[in-house]
Amino acid sequence: MISIAYRENKGATGGPGGVNYLLKTCNDRYQILEGSEFIFKPKYPTKDTSITSIITNKIKNLFLVNRIFTREHKNFINKTIKKHPATLYLCHDLISAFLVLKRNKNCVLVYHQQGSLYHEHVSFGGKSKPKLERIYARIETFVIEQSNLVIFPSTGALDAFVNTSQVSKTSKNTLVEKCQIAYNTIDEKISLKRPGNHKKIEGITKQKKVFLTVSSLTKAKGVDLIVEQLIKIDRFREDCVWILCGSGHLKDEIYTQIKDSKLEKNFIHVENRINQNELKFFYEIADFYIMMHRHSIFDLATLEAMFNSTIPVLSRVGGNLEVEKNSNIIFENRIDNIKRLTKDEIENLKQLNHQVYLNFFSNCDFLKRYKSIIESNGITNQTPEAPPN
Repeated sequence: MISIAYRENKGATGGPGGVNYLLKTCNDRYQILEGSEFIFKPKYPTKDTSITSIITNKIKNLFLVNRIFTREHKNFINKTIKKHPATLYLCHDLISAFLVLKRNKNCVLVYHQQGSLYHEHVSFGGKSKPKLERIYARIETFVIEQSNLVIFPSTGALDAFVNTSQVSKTSKNTLVEKCQIAYNTIDEKISLKRPGNHKKIEGITKQKKVFLTVSSLTKAKGVDLIVEQLIKIDRFREDCVWILCGSGHLKDEIYTQIKDSKLEKNFIHVENRINQNELKFFYEIADFYIMMHRHSIFDLATLEAMFNSTIPVLSRVGGNLEVEKNSNIIFENRIDNIKRLTKDEIENLKQLNHQVYLNFFSNCDFLKRYKSIIESNGITNQTPEAPPN
């Protein structure tokens, strides 16, 4: 099996590149997916700089379709297939799957987007373009009909696609019949590194209940809905602190909410990008991880929180519902319960979340799910010998 992500390898960042990285890293440790290779978009792709090529590309870029799957992307897929012949290609983005299927290869799509491609485009600030929506729908239809399987990271992710895509009812029924669910995981081997200002943060959060959010500041992520939830908690101003790690176009709106709610002394914004090692510090000092997603397919940061014994406080949408096992999650309709939790109850809930992660979402479980899905559907995972020169 060749697992392809047309993303640079930047570690466990979520999405196509992040999940491909986790498949590779976990498989390097446990060797469950035998005979598999994991391919990423090169960081510095070689470009044809000839005058003919430059003029040709400028003409092609006048057309919408060539801004969806570029010449560079097509070349990447062609070179990958030539260099890595396989009986199965596991593609982590729709366009890669489309290009692989156009080469008449066996392909399983792992779908990481939040809803249809067009829905995600608009949700994250893209302009509304009916022509673009039609093109995306045609590509989605082709991949659904021609792929061996489509894997989603949660039932909520499948529902989000079905509810937002413009593909036909027949194609949606086909998708439901051939889809499989494979929950994600995280990199469990990340070591802790304290950020430079850790003493200041520890001083502010000492003797406080700490709420943590790790997210880009977008409407889809619902970070603008968090303040109204926090002020429902009794004595929040006296007893609690909210740490927000992330940046985005909703920053000014969130700052206005903080000022209007008089929470300036209860708010820490870590806007600069922090690495996974530093992020582990924030999970460890936090009691609660709060997110009010408008849409959520399967939030990796929620799994990171659970692994690090931080209690998720979540909206009741999509994949958020699928991380609840044995009442380990506090949903928004029960946020008032936080004020009644004793220190011992908070500690017990923290440990419960860590155990739920180990029982359902561990690195081994992650690999075994993929192996089981592939084998149970009669798809071989053996890489054939390269053809003779």
